[in-house]
Amino acid sequence: MKISQIIALIATCTLAAAGVTAIASPVKANPEEAQVFLKQCYIIHHKLKDYQSAEAACTQAISLHSEYAEAYLFRGGARLHLENYQGADADFSRAAELFQQQNNPEGYQTAQKLLGMSQDLQRKLRELNQGR
Repeated sequence: MKISQIIALIATCTLAAAGVTAIASPVKANPEEAQVFLKQCYIIHHKLKDYQSAEAACTQAISLHSEYAEAYLFRGGARLHLENYQGADADFSRAAELFQQQNNPEGYQTAQKLLGMSQDLQRKLRELNQGR
């Protein structure tokens, strides 16, 4: 088994453990490089909990392929952990838009669900801060 296949397997297992199903979208520009950075994002985010590095890896994947919906989805997750709520919402919205354009209803629903969760979290944080 090649190292790239092992990384892909680890990333897939990590996503499954996190409750996220594999969401495929076409990768056209620099597909192999973009996938490598996205796999790094998965591993860094879910295993190492290094959200700044995960955000950087996803940003690199996006720079290689600007229509890589999964990269926006996972960068949004990293940004959520970094409390960059506006950035997270923008990424979840962009992922939903791309998944819809790519005729991927499962990906679209996942992105919409994450966007809703992010907005609920922000609302609850505002309520807590007002109660102080």
